[in-house]
Amino acid sequence: LGLSTQGAIEPAGQFDDWTFFGRAGQVIGVQLNPGSTAPAASAPFLNRGLVTLLDANGISLGSATSAAHGAVATLSGVVLPVDGFYTVRVQAPPAFGSNTGNYLLTAYDTTPQVSPLVVNQNASGSIGNPLASDQWTFAAKAGNQIQFDLLNRSGGVGFDLRGPGGYVAFTARQSDSDLITLPSSGAYTVTARLLSGQNGSYTFKLVQT
Repeated sequence: LGLSTQGAIEPAGQFDDWTFFGRAGQVIGVQLNPGSTAPAASAPFLNRGLVTLLDANGISLGSATSAAHGAVATLSGVVLPVDGFYTVRVQAPPAFGSNTGNYLLTAYDTTPQVSPLVVNQNASGSIGNPLASDQWTFAAKAGNQIQFDLLNRSGGVGFDLRGPGGYVAFTARQSDSDLITLPSSGAYTVTARLLSGQNGSYTFKLVQT
């Protein structure tokens, strides 16, 4: 997990199976790059890819397909049900079954790192793969007023703030926020994730007025 591997579909109709050992509750993400988007495999390219995550019984836990010629297929947020061996299967989509060529495959452990957030104190972290995220949780009461203060950011890190009942204060924020009045009492989460790039770091503070 976390290391990119080159493979090839040849002849047409072939599929490749890649296996790894996973733990129950682990969250897995997979990126299949069948084209020239960097980092990429060597030419010639598969150009269209289908990636599927299978359990030990061959049951699909999720799949993703290239949306366009050369596009990366991304499968994210798959929670492993039990300890055991899992298979990542790579092939050309049925509609492009005659495609052959090279691809680059990467599977990631994307289990979020969950930490308590103390308001009015700095929170820092780093994200080491494009599908990972950090979650910072705090409790608040209805009517509390807060402001997101972004102190430092490198790479393509962005932030979401969500709360009880599906409340969303902001998503993909890359700057300070306006003053926010929280609508209800309960648990809130600030999520730091990559909007672009392969890694990044950040420091922010949630100010309560």
